[in-house]
Parts: sequence; C-alpha cells; structure tokens
Amino acid sequence: MTYDEWDATEYMRDLCSRNRFAQDNEFHFCLGSGWEGLTDVVSNMRSKKAFVVMDETADADISKVGGGYFETKAFTVFVLR
Repeated sequence: MTYDEWDATEYMRDLCSRNRFAQDNEFHFCLGSGWEGLTDVVSNMRSKKAFVVMDETADADISKVGGGYFETKAFTVFVLR
C-alpha cells in the first residue's frame, strides 16, 4: 500500500472496531467537521456513551527536505466518553 492509497478514516474505523478497549467500553466511530461537528455527537449521548470522532478536515503541508518534496497531513481524532 502506498501513501496515496492510505485512507485515515477507514484506518480509524477499523481500529475502533477491532480494538479490545474500544469494544469493551462500547466506543462508536463517527465523522465530524471541526468543533461544530461535535454537536451531533453530543445530541446522541443519550443513546450511546462513548465516541471516537474523526475530524474530516485535515491540515496538509508540503515541505522540501533535502532534494525532495514531502507532503504531511495532520488528522484530529476526538475520543469522548
């Protein structure tokens, strides 16, 4: 798998579904967009008690290191209980 094929959202969804701690504590995976996207999560806290929220917005940066250019992305994940 190359960097271009890697999907951070699917990685976090898979990690949440297979992690023993997340399963034992009933964490639910969902998507959100920044702080405003957490309002949907908070409104669902009556039916579910723990969330792993992947922020759909990512910060990207391209920098020159040595003789090449490299792209880095920073993803935000909220773990709420």
